[in-house]
Amino acid sequence: MDPLSPDERLVFPQLRNVVVQYGTGETGNPQLRIFYGDQEISFDEPELFTFGETLVRTPSFQADEALGWGDGLEWEQIGGLLGQLVEARILLREADAPEEARRELKFDSPLPPATCPAARDWTRECEAITADYAGRPLELGNLETVVPVFRVVHMTLDDEGRQVGESNTYPPAARIETPTEWRACRYLGNRYQDRKPMNVTALRSMRAHWPQMMAMLAVIREAFQKRYPETLTGWTVAHIERLTVAVLSVPTLLMMTTRDPLPNGALPSAMASLFRVTDGLRMVMHQMLFVSLGEAALPADTPMTSAEAMAYAERNFSFHSEHAVCAGPKLMIEEFMRVLIDGEPPRDVQPLEPALAALMTRVDEAMDYGFLGLRAHAAIFAFWPAMSRCYDELATIAERWAACGAAPVLALQERLRELHRRLKWESYLGEEGARAVRDRAYDDMFRESGRGAGLAPDAEWLSDLSEPSRAGGAEGLEARLRDALIEQMGPSACLDPAPLQDFVASVAVLLRRLQCLLSVASDVQVRVNAVLGRAPATRPVTSDDIGIYRSLLPNGEDRLPHIFDELREYFSRSIVVTPTAIEIA
Repeated sequence: MDPLSPDERLVFPQLRNVVVQYGTGETGNPQLRIFYGDQEISFDEPELFTFGETLVRTPSFQADEALGWGDGLEWEQIGGLLGQLVEARILLREADAPEEARRELKFDSPLPPATCPAARDWTRECEAITADYAGRPLELGNLETVVPVFRVVHMTLDDEGRQVGESNTYPPAARIETPTEWRACRYLGNRYQDRKPMNVTALRSMRAHWPQMMAMLAVIREAFQKRYPETLTGWTVAHIERLTVAVLSVPTLLMMTTRDPLPNGALPSAMASLFRVTDGLRMVMHQMLFVSLGEAALPADTPMTSAEAMAYAERNFSFHSEHAVCAGPKLMIEEFMRVLIDGEPPRDVQPLEPALAALMTRVDEAMDYGFLGLRAHAAIFAFWPAMSRCYDELATIAERWAACGAAPVLALQERLRELHRRLKWESYLGEEGARAVRDRAYDDMFRESGRGAGLAPDAEWLSDLSEPSRAGGAEGLEARLRDALIEQMGPSACLDPAPLQDFVASVAVLLRRLQCLLSVASDVQVRVNAVLGRAPATRPVTSDDIGIYRSLLPNGEDRLPHIFDELREYFSRSIVVTPTAIEIA
């Protein structure tokens, strides 16, 4: 790059896309951070704070003007800094800057065309939905074990004819076409004029119902704090996640209960709008607890305020989804956070309308359902870190085993090498540290959601309840697996029995752990069905059933395969785990 001249004019494109925050550096000293797109600029020297603050307010300037943005600044320092920003394409030389084009306010839909002709309904057609979209029917009595409770109501229509999940409807194949206006986002921050638009139709509905939404929020918050009185003195990340699930559970309960349920299409749009904005916060809390990308995941008991949650969401692009950006203006989002977390009264205090007030009498029933559903979710999703761990072990064992030179083992080695590569680079669970983070988060979710549902405090954590030694009905498992593997691989693969036995032992541990998790989740599902007045399932949930959740997601072929699909290849057997048995067909 040519050296920067003091008399050159510089341009800061998309200036309004910048987020500025003060924080604390590793040494504990104040730090100014500027977030621009996916780049971060940090200033540790207090003498540069004014420079940084002025920079993000100045769309165009002559380079040496920056010498006046602070006391005692020299060109050698500032010229070098500006040059680095030009090299990073954060600043542009005026000659390189394009004419600022006016972007069209209106956008075409960013979503692929919907293929579902009419809204579907779990209650009436659970088995048909899962058979159609996942190739395997699931009984309604096992639904919350497989589908997270906070996604169950996504397909439902509100009284405006819009699905609760809008563009994020789960399963995506069940999304229907709905007239929607999409526009460019003009809010300050990293959403500003993003290439993804915002849903203006949903925003209009939210604005129309905002006072009633805030009134409902206050009712749910008060009921939640009776179950978690420690939140009267402060919130943690996990508390806020459970609070969001409490909010989401109200419309879900009203649609899923057998006791005076709302018909599909009758859910008040005020409740649907409240679900949508709250689900955004739930996803932020989930990211804090489970995902270590830009920032390390936080322990469940990390104290959290509304302001800290907002700052985290902004700098971690939590207002962005695959297709769109959040349509909520900053002032509305901040009010939502203050009402929900800080307990402040809304700006426009209104009593609940009679119809909504009548529905809100079921908040406690809804929280029982929601917390039990969250407990079942924790039990089943704790399997994915265990599965990733097993893939790691099997890949390592296969490398040793391949020394025998047998063709079937070499083929297995190559298959597991590719799976290990995908695990490491295409998933969130490629490292043991990430798995341990999730283990701890699911432990806390399981135990604390049970407490919120009124269950007696558990003497043990989920990680203890899923210890493989607790599995029953699996006598002779290793011997059966070993015989099947020997038959599949042939005698030449068995000259060194040690890797073969290690391979079998690793698989057996995973199968026994899943049996324990299925047993725990099935016990929770019985309670869920009782809360809903729903008939219990006639068939137990199985290892094949829990793969339905991911099969219903888009791009399923690109995800790490369910290990039971792989085991059929390794052993040439169908292996099915139930809450009480491990069957090898």
